Formats: sequence, structure tokens, C-alpha cells
Amino acid sequence: MNFLSRSSRPTGPKIRVEGRRIFGKTVQNDRGPMAAFMIAAKAIKNSGAAVRGDIILTMVVGEIGMGPVDEFQGPRYIGKGYGSRHAVAHGISGDFALVAESTDFGVTWIEAGAAYFKVTLLGTGYYTPRLPPRGTLKESPNPIVKMSAVIQAIEEWAVQYEKKYQTVYPVGIMVPKVAIGAIRGGVPFSPSTGIDRCSIYVDVRVPPPVSFSDVEKELKEAVLAQGFGGEVEMYMARRGYEGKNVEPLVESIRRAHRAVRGGECPPVSTPEISMWRDINVFNEVGIPSATFGFPRRSEPGLAEKFVDIGDLVDCARMYALVALDTCGVD
Repeated sequence: MNFLSRSSRPTGPKIRVEGRRIFGKTVQNDRGPMAAFMIAAKAIKNSGAAVRGDIILTMVVGEIGMGPVDEFQGPRYIGKGYGSRHAVAHGISGDFALVAESTDFGVTWIEAGAAYFKVTLLGTGYYTPRLPPRGTLKESPNPIVKMSAVIQAIEEWAVQYEKKYQTVYPVGIMVPKVAIGAIRGGVPFSPSTGIDRCSIYVDVRVPPPVSFSDVEKELKEAVLAQGFGGEVEMYMARRGYEGKNVEPLVESIRRAHRAVRGGECPPVSTPEISMWRDINVFNEVGIPSATFGFPRRSEPGLAEKFVDIGDLVDCARMYALVALDTCGVD
């Protein structure tokens, strides 16, 4: 068998260690889990255990959610499974894939999909002294001004979208969120020039059974209902999946948790189920995949989350047990 995992490209501040705490986003997503499975593999190798199958460790780029748009083109801006998709397309395969992520020691084999949309309104650029008298919002030549109404409409649609597509799974409740993540319009160093277009960029999470075309249609209806026209372009789409035939891997993870932590895996939180992770790539190509890892802890009085070194060590132990249990040892 094969034991697959992954690590994203580094983001955020550098790490620092204070006592038994490790601070920094990179150790949480995902150099910490990567370190844990590397130590687990080293321990198995040093033990001399006669493992029957292959243990494959993957540390890939491009998991973080990017999508090429406008002038931001090329591999540098491709995310959402770019590295894992390259790996499986070039011969990396296995009976199971354990994706090492921070999950508070819960385990899930179900994740949402994700779609990015660019919403554009057109207008007429005016030099400030030549602006016509202000009338209704619809009469405004300024697409930035009109976009304020579209933003409000999308926010209202997002509330209904979350309720409509909330999905209950055996591991928990998936709540697909919507966020307006960027806006572009005008020239910051010359606001007197006027502009003829304004765009916002929207992130929509999509449960596995929901079609991207339905989501695009609903978003377009919310935009056009404001009466300003507009263009809605989906520029990134990655499906979510519910893993199939993952039971042996999941039970192995649960056994490892009982052996190391002395109890059952805790429930997985709604955000952990409602995001996009690389298990979607493996489940898409028929490699049963689940995600599992240590917690991102917080304490009163601390602004930052951290990784507890004890959790990191326990995680490495569990990864080692899962690999040995799944592969088998002579």
C-alpha cells in the first residue's frame, strides 16, 4: 500500500518556540504535520520493521487556494491541489492517502468544493469637475458606487445560500460559506480620473452534490437583480468529494488515536468539513483519502494560536501506527 500526505508552500510569519508552544502559521499549515509524518517514517525505518507495503511521503506545492485571473497568470497563481494533482497524474498512487492537516485530532473524509467568481460592473469615467449631477444609484456613472449595492445583494444571497446548501454528513455539518475577498477599480494615485469598470472577487464553497453551474446561476441572478447589468465569470472551480471505501483507513486512524491518546477521536468542527483540502484530489481519482492531524490551540490572553509540542509528538506516533497498521508488518 501507499501512505500519502502533503504540505503546502510556506505562508505567514516565521515560527518561534516558547516553552512547549510553537507559534507561526507555517507550523500549523502545514510544516508541523509534515514534520510529524517525516519523523514517523524515520522511526519506522530506524526500527528495522519489515513493512510489507510502500510508504510514500509527498510534500507538494500549490494547495493554498489561488486561481489565475486578470494579469495574475501562470503556475505561480495556480492552487487548490496543483501539486497533488501533478503527483497523481505522474504515477503517484496508493491504496489509501492520509492527508496531514491540523484537524484537532478529528478525522474526516469529506470536504467541500470551491469556486472563485469575478463580478464586474461597467460605467463611464468622468474627470471629477465634469461629473453630472447626482441622481439615483442607477443613474450614477460610477461603477464603484453601484458596486456597493451589488455587494450588499451578494451578502444577503450568501446568508440564504449557506442555509439552503447546509449538508449533514456522518462526520458533521458542512456549511458552505461565501466571502467577497477582493475589489478592484480606479487608479489610487489619481482618483480624479474616473473609471469605467469595477470588479469584486468572490469565494464560494460548494458541497459535493451541488453543481457549479447552479451556484453560478444563483450568483448571477443576485447581481443582475440590482438592475445595473454586470458580468459574472467563474475563474476557478474545484469539486468537493465524499471519500469512498475509506473505512479501513479511518478505523486505523481511530485505533491509533485510542492507543496514543487513550480515547476516541473528537468530532470534527464544521469549518474543517466546509473547506477544500487535498483529500479531494485523491478521492477524485479513486484513492480513498482522509485528513487527520493535531490541534491549533489557543489560550486566554494569547492573540495567536500555537501548536503544543506534546500534540506534535503524539501526532507523529499516530502517523507511524497508521502506516504500520495499514501496510502490515512481517
